Parts: sequence; C-alpha cells; structure tokens
Amino acid sequence: MASILTIFFNCTWQPDTLMTHKQERESEDVPSPCVRKCCLDENNMCMGCYRTLDDITGWRDKTALEKADILQRCAQRKAQCER
Repeated sequence: MASILTIFFNCTWQPDTLMTHKQERESEDVPSPCVRKCCLDENNMCMGCYRTLDDITGWRDKTALEKADILQRCAQRKAQCER
C-alpha cells in the first residue's frame, strides 16, 4: 500500500503517462511557442508557430531538451517559409 501512496504523491497523472514532479518542472522550463494563430497547412504544420501537429499535441509530455529541439526546427521552418 505504501508504494501506491508514494506513486500518488510523487507523480502527477497525465493521460497515457505518469510524470514525476521533477520531469513536470523540466517540461515546463520551455514555454509553448503558440501565438494563438493556429492554422494547419497541407503538411499539418501550424502557420502561426511552425510546429507540426505531432509537436503541438505532444508538447506537454516533452522534456526541455526535446522542446528546445522542436523550437530549433520551428525557426528553420519559419525561415524557409519567409523566403
């Protein structure tokens, strides 16, 4: 019974995943690039923030490192679109 209580108090329930508080804090270190101009193109890329649909729907579960990676790809996509 103690192990169930430990899981309850040390983790936050997320759909399809359990995240420890440490993981939760790490994932919140990088703010969402959403600019509330959501419009997906034919490749399922948002024309507002340049994230893919997979990037958008999985943002909350990503680590800070994964989010930084996504932001780098967004910057590249934005640069390509502005040419």
